[in-house]
Amino acid sequence: MERLFTNITNEELTQNNNDLHTGCYAGEREDFMMNGIYMTENGLKAENAPVKIALDHGWSSIKGEHIFMETSVVPVDYTPLTNHGLLEYKGKKYIVGQGRLGKQATKTENENYFLLTLAGIAKELQYQGKTQIEHVELYAGVPLTLFGAERKEFRDYLWHKERISFTFEGVHYSFFIDKVKIYLNC
Repeated sequence: MERLFTNITNEELTQNNNDLHTGCYAGEREDFMMNGIYMTENGLKAENAPVKIALDHGWSSIKGEHIFMETSVVPVDYTPLTNHGLLEYKGKKYIVGQGRLGKQATKTENENYFLLTLAGIAKELQYQGKTQIEHVELYAGVPLTLFGAERKEFRDYLWHKERISFTFEGVHYSFFIDKVKIYLNC
């Protein structure tokens, strides 16, 4: 961020000699970083800035900065009375987060943890009041046993290159996952 801030302010200083120099005064730098403005190859861009979501993918629960849910994923072939925990993805319906998954050898052996990730992203976005987004950066925390042996496999499992569209608790989401980083949770 230092380099980004310096490049922007230096570029503005050399391009024109007006008195307006974004980021030169105390407090403007923080405003710049907090407003979701980021640098692309074509310059500054505020719209469609990626939303950063961090989720801890534990064996018994998925935890985010503002959310907590258990790891159950139950496919259903009916429409439940309420939308609580209802995830609709690729024409199938699931009730997620209302109990714990059974024992699995790995987190990538079926689509359960991907579905839980979608629900976790939706809950975090819902908390932030954001439903119409285009890009997500996912930061996934995993247990030590998974981190060493299966880190790359889990990253590839979570990272879908195409647009992801699903409905969670009656709200439709559609976005690209631009980046997936795997971290060790302690």
